[in-house]
Amino acid sequence: MNYKVAAQIIENAGYATDPNYAEKLISTIEKNNLTLYDTVPYHGKFMKKGSKNKYVGMVQRKLGINDDKIYGEKTLAAVKEFQKKKGLVVGEKTWIKILKISIKGLIKKSLILMKLSI
Repeated sequence: MNYKVAAQIIENAGYATDPNYAEKLISTIEKNNLTLYDTVPYHGKFMKKGSKNKYVGMVQRKLGINDDKIYGEKTLAAVKEFQKKKGLVVGEKTWIKILKISIKGLIKKSLILMKLSI
């Protein structure tokens, strides 16, 4: 689902009190280039402590830790904490869930920006 469809669904469902919610949200997303933060699909690369690549950096950014592209102690701790909170074990499902958390963040950021621009 893309952001335009999602914005319209939110408006149609009655969660937004502004009748122009979808239009304003879409405008804010486009004006601030927020699609830059869209979820990326699972890349199929196995990562473990010691891995060094752009995918590690991508996961680090999604977890909100320093993006040094090195899967070290801090990354391992952040992944384990994420797994604990979500009831996950190491594997593809973990990475997919990590990468999808950005959608919730995007919606929150968009709602904040909407309030600021109104």
